[in-house]
Amino acid sequence: MPVTSNFRAQENGKSIMVSFPAHETHLIDELDRLAHLEMTSKSQFLRRCIRRESQKVEEVAGKRFSRV
Repeated sequence: MPVTSNFRAQENGKSIMVSFPAHETHLIDELDRLAHLEMTSKSQFLRRCIRRESQKVEEVAGKRFSRV
């Protein structure tokens, strides 16, 4: 019998834990600040950042391969 809580979690998305080394814990406050400035949650802000970076990589890779 499947565990219903795991099933629901898969339907609704996934959660991850992000760790920060001791010398970079200030980035947690910066994440809070930046998310607040964009009027989003921290998780939404991180997803947006990942999408932006992914788009940049795709644009650079596209330009690199179009020169060949």
